[in-house]
Amino acid sequence: MAAQKPSCVVFGGGGFIGTNLCRRLAASGYRVRAFGRRRLFPAELAGVEWCHGDFTDAASGGAAVE
Repeated sequence: MAAQKPSCVVFGGGGFIGTNLCRRLAASGYRVRAFGRRRLFPAELAGVEWCHGDFTDAASGGAAVE
């Protein structure tokens, strides 16, 4: 049985710091999901799953983690 890649969710993944964190995690072999209201650098998030939502909405935050 092949080992499954570790996965993570980056809240605020569309901003400068979040985008760079997502890129680093993806390059290190993680399955990455970025969560946020907008993607400031969409081309930099290639290979990262995007989940649109707002921190004040508990349902969208929960959906990002599922």
